[in-house]
Amino acid sequence: RGMYYYVLTDTHINAYSNNAKQIYSYAHGFENPVLKTSKTRALIFDQGGNEADIYNLRTKKKTLKTDNDIITADISDSGTYAIVTRSDKYASVVSVYDKHNNRLYEWSSSSDTVNNVAVSPNGKKIAVSLFNASSGKFNSKINLLEYDSATPKYTENIDGTLVYALDSFHNGGFSAITDNG
Repeated sequence: RGMYYYVLTDTHINAYSNNAKQIYSYAHGFENPVLKTSKTRALIFDQGGNEADIYNLRTKKKTLKTDNDIITADISDSGTYAIVTRSDKYASVVSVYDKHNNRLYEWSSSSDTVNNVAVSPNGKKIAVSLFNASSGKFNSKINLLEYDSATPKYTENIDGTLVYALDSFHNGGFSAITDNG
């Protein structure tokens, strides 16, 4: 990420400068750790567990605990982060928080599972990919959501495949990866 690197192992998160000097190393204790980064922060979550940690280049900023299992998460340059969890009432729930841990938005999907989330660099919108299976085929869609409504501002349907990854980039756009492109 710019002038430094994060390295995630099965036991630690490490940050290094461009000249390979170690900035820090923390043990995370997660069984299935996943790393998401922004220009200024790193978020590690235990996929299938209920904990996540947020780091900047100096220290661990916070530890988060969720009531339900974490599916995926993301963090923006502004410190806004999103956590996607399973739910007893819905297929999945997306919760968005500011850098002070105040909830900004919550969005639930009743029938499709959210498998990716990307937070815009300024933290003002998110993109989510959702999927379901019908007649032995995956069907996916991408929704662009702003925090003033549960209705997506934009939806893209992608039949016959999964969205493997979503990412945001500097001018507020989002990119998606499928097996077709």
